[in-house]
Amino acid sequence: MKKVSLIVIISLFFAPKANAWAIIPERMYKKFQSGNFEPTDLIEFGLHLIQLLIEVAGASAVVLIMIGGYRYVIGSFMEEKEGGKNTLKYAIFGFVVCILSWIIVDLIITFLTSD
Repeated sequence: MKKVSLIVIISLFFAPKANAWAIIPERMYKKFQSGNFEPTDLIEFGLHLIQLLIEVAGASAVVLIMIGGYRYVIGSFMEEKEGGKNTLKYAIFGFVVCILSWIIVDLIITFLTSD
């Protein structure tokens, strides 16, 4: 039952964003299709994929923060607060790392694609 509810929560979290994500942006797809691309386009594509993975990791961190908060609150009744506290601590740390890495990748993309 836990696995089913977790899958439902994750799918509801990702559903609104599913259409917004594109593995290959439209303008890059046209360049790759025509064979008219430069090495910077390949670098930009790689950075785009990294940014996509960072967004997935950030979303996972948010889900883990919710799970950690649940475990922390429920653990106070069962004398098992430590597990929830550790989950929260590491999930928040992971979320901060995701935000900082997303900012760095976004700055690199902006720097490489500015004309």
